Amino acid sequence: MKYTPEQQVWADRIKAIDREIVPLDKEANQLRRLLRRSLCPLKIGDVITWRDGKFKGRVIDVFPYVGDDSFRLQVIRILKDGSEGIETSVDPYQNPVKLRFRDDSPNKDNN
Repeated sequence: MKYTPEQQVWADRIKAIDREIVPLDKEANQLRRLLRRSLCPLKIGDVITWRDGKFKGRVIDVFPYVGDDSFRLQVIRILKDGSEGIETSVDPYQNPVKLRFRDDSPNKDNN
């Protein structure tokens, strides 16, 4: 499409703004993730149970749930033999409860 000189100025400005937005979006998303993790009472690395103790797992990430004060947890299931199982998510209505504080050993990721 051919632009008039005035339209070309607008189109060029739009392109420049779009180039500025990408790094700002990345930074904003990183800050949202840090804020969300800091607001959640359960932290990455915490070992939890849910569904009244039927399941056990280690928190690996935190996501927003419906509302500002609820969180969906991404966890790795801990099997009865102590090994790690599948990755799953735990919603607030499943009553996640912390069993112990996160593992602070050097080989664990505790962001």
